[in-house]
Amino acid sequence: MAARVPYFAVAHRFAVESGLIFSGPARLIASLPVPKHMKVSPLPIPTMDRNFLVCLYWHERQHGDPMHRWFRGQLRDVARRELRPG
Repeated sequence: MAARVPYFAVAHRFAVESGLIFSGPARLIASLPVPKHMKVSPLPIPTMDRNFLVCLYWHERQHGDPMHRWFRGQLRDVARRELRPG
């Protein structure tokens, strides 16, 4: 591992500019621009199934904010729907 970054978009840019590789969710990678000098390929090794832990983190000052609570609920609902096993 050459670098650790907080966001996939940063990893993508880092890979494009450095020539290194990165892995990420297939849906995200399919939505990213692929410069001519880059290639996209499935990982050649088995990866974990969809039974993984998804976490949300937020600052405690937003915990009771109505809009922030609504947004967290939307993220939770989408994750439950999209990450459903099977």
